Amino acid sequence: MSLKLQKSDRVPFWTPRQPKVGKFLRYFDGVDRDPPTLFQPLDIRGMTISNRIGTSPMCTYSSEHFEANKYHLVHYGSISSSGPGLVIVESSAIDPLGASSPNDLGIYTETQAATHKENIVDWAHVHNIKIGVQLGHAGRKASLAAPLNGQLGVYVPKEEGGWPDDIMAPSAVPFDDSGVTPKELTIDQTRKIIKQYGISAKLAVEKAGYDFVEIHAGYGYLPCQFYTKTANKRKDRYGGSFENRTRFLLETIDEVRSSISNEVPIFVRLCADENVEDPEGWKMSDTLRLLPSLVEHGVDVIDVCSGGLNYKEYGWDHPNFLPPKEIAKQIKEHSDGKILVASTGGSQDGAIANSFLNSGSMDILLIGRIYLKNSGIVWQFADDLGIHLEQAKQKAWIFDAEGYLKK
Repeated sequence: MSLKLQKSDRVPFWTPRQPKVGKFLRYFDGVDRDPPTLFQPLDIRGMTISNRIGTSPMCTYSSEHFEANKYHLVHYGSISSSGPGLVIVESSAIDPLGASSPNDLGIYTETQAATHKENIVDWAHVHNIKIGVQLGHAGRKASLAAPLNGQLGVYVPKEEGGWPDDIMAPSAVPFDDSGVTPKELTIDQTRKIIKQYGISAKLAVEKAGYDFVEIHAGYGYLPCQFYTKTANKRKDRYGGSFENRTRFLLETIDEVRSSISNEVPIFVRLCADENVEDPEGWKMSDTLRLLPSLVEHGVDVIDVCSGGLNYKEYGWDHPNFLPPKEIAKQIKEHSDGKILVASTGGSQDGAIANSFLNSGSMDILLIGRIYLKNSGIVWQFADDLGIHLEQAKQKAWIFDAEGYLKK
């Protein structure tokens, strides 16, 4: 056996060739048996993930010119080297007018795609992790201030780099009472945005090297502005009936699918319930009605969420509020196994996290804010369940040296 470390062929700088980080190895007790569900591999179209833990997309508002930089290298590098089965990179604008803030990531130019590859994707692939990007257009929620200074939901004026006079939406219906009213998209503008989703998906896969893409149709982004009657007052083919209001999302899915390889999975981040008393609001029953169309149009994974679409929404303490796990469970029950469901769980205990999958509530457990506190949460889950995982060599050796891998 050679003592010389082999260089990774994924990046131009020197770092050792890595194992498939996050892959199940064996139980602590040495007994040969199937791994816990949480750490079993999963096939998603032409992609296989080594375990069923994913990182939720979480905006970091750390970009200039909508490009990825060294902050993203450190942030996503820490996550992707810690062993999740997949990572979903934060919403990246498909159009400069569709960015939620001036500090969003973007992926509508080759230059931007190259920065994603250099600062995000390559490092994930060094560790043999599957990574995808969320394609976003914020519609009437564009041009907001990055909330890092606590300014949540405040539109950025033109003189400070915003574009509140140019934001676009299905109808001229404001998101809140700020006085900012979006312009109603024309049919031609609508079709152009749909085409742009495809262009961005192609850049993400072919130039940045992402393994999958996620269409952001949650938290009040443009696709769900189209499908709810509270934001869509149109009378043309993109408004009115259920079929017309959901047309934008379904045409976007078709455009993305036609722009990338058939082996590349498509995720959809879906606002399953608007969380409002308004009878015209989008309800869970509407999501279940939409479900067969999502299957028919080739969606592989639904990433569930709710709210964010209406400033009059009720919160988690309302009797009608559905937690993400309940939304995921209902979608799974109605999908007949034809689509995978990803959801957050909120647990910091491996046994409880594993029980979410064993109960049939979801197929993929997504971790968001917990990751920001504990980047080693996947390893912790493995310890909780009494199993060893493949780890990055720079981390694993010291534990091996101390006998950790022999317990």
